[in-house]
Amino acid sequence: MADLSKLHPATTVTNIKACIHVVLDYEGSQFNNWATLFKLHCRANLVLEHILPSTASADADATTLSNTDKTASKALWERLDDIVRQWIYDTNSNDLLNTIINQDDTAADTWNRLVQLFQANKSAHALALDVRFTCTKLVDFPNVKAYCTSIKILVDSLANIGHPVSDELMVLRTLRGLTEEFKTFWTTVHHCTPLPTFEKLRSMFDLEEDSHGKELAPQTGSDTALLSHMNVFDNSSSHGQHYVAENSSNNRGKSNSRGKRNNHNRDGGGNRNNHGGHHDSGNRN
Repeated sequence: MADLSKLHPATTVTNIKACIHVVLDYEGSQFNNWATLFKLHCRANLVLEHILPSTASADADATTLSNTDKTASKALWERLDDIVRQWIYDTNSNDLLNTIINQDDTAADTWNRLVQLFQANKSAHALALDVRFTCTKLVDFPNVKAYCTSIKILVDSLANIGHPVSDELMVLRTLRGLTEEFKTFWTTVHHCTPLPTFEKLRSMFDLEEDSHGKELAPQTGSDTALLSHMNVFDNSSSHGQHYVAENSSNNRGKSNSRGKRNNHNRDGGGNRNNHGGHHDSGNRN
């Protein structure tokens, strides 16, 4: 029990969402993460017993307090319990809140409602999660990071309902869901002895994805301009050949025309010279 003369740390928390960023929804895929963060927050603020009560500690406190202190302790306990219950409500989605809210509940009651909701019918839930775990593939995600995160969430959810998945199986299942572009990477990792851990595999994926991004980067700048120029050249090559042939033909035609005109001019000049010759001869006589 906390010292009644001091300010309790739980009463100083003004925004629970700043401490617990996960919002638990009706699907419950984030239950394990949410529950872990919530328990850590409660332990740090000395209110863990409000969701996971300890009978032994409660009995010890009851025997060491005076009647006055018992009254004050009970008032503080009820206040802290309401604070913890409010934390639970504030980190749940609206749909889930409508399912679990009850004004007569304690924080422990509310916590247990959630545990029962997401851990009831464990076998059926485990089967559904296992199917998703088996069928999850990289092609359904925008990148490797989102793919690995989904695998991790499914594994955590299975562990949370009593069906843990070994790290080695996580690695093998993650590799099995890769796309064709990661075939070389898949083969390389498969031959590692021992296999890397899942966390190590995620780091390796980041480097591999970066290398793929650089290799598959779109052409830009001068490369694009050069490719465009080559395409234009290829597309217009037949037109260019026709143009050259046509110009050659026209040039030959023009050359022949000029040749005819020159011959005509030469013939005309010769005639004039001949006429001139006759005229001169006539004058001399």
